[in-house]
Amino acid sequence: MTRGTQLIQELILQGIRLWPHDGKMRYAGLPHRLTPTVKELLRQSREELLDLLTGVHTVPLSYGQQGLWSIHQQAQTRPPSRAGRPPSAAPSPCPST
Repeated sequence: MTRGTQLIQELILQGIRLWPHDGKMRYAGLPHRLTPTVKELLRQSREELLDLLTGVHTVPLSYGQQGLWSIHQQAQTRPPSRAGRPPSAAPSPCPST
C-alpha cells in the first residue's frame, strides 16, 4: 500500500473527504479534524493524491467484482422480459361456434 492510499484511508476514517476538481485537489471536513498538520500532509502529497483520485493508478478487479461487472453488462444488453405483462391479443381458449 502506498503512502497516498494510507493517507486517504486515514482521512476517510476521520471524516475528511477528498476529490479532484479542475486539476486541483479539494477537501472538506470538520474544522477540528483539518489541523495544520493534516493540511501540510495534504500539500506534501498533493500530486500522488491527485493521481489516485483521478484514477491514473488502477487496481485490478477481484473475482467477485468481475462477476458483478459481467452481470451488469449482460443486464444492459438483454431485451426486457415480458414477465408480469398481459399478453397482447391472446387467443381465446374456446373457439366460438
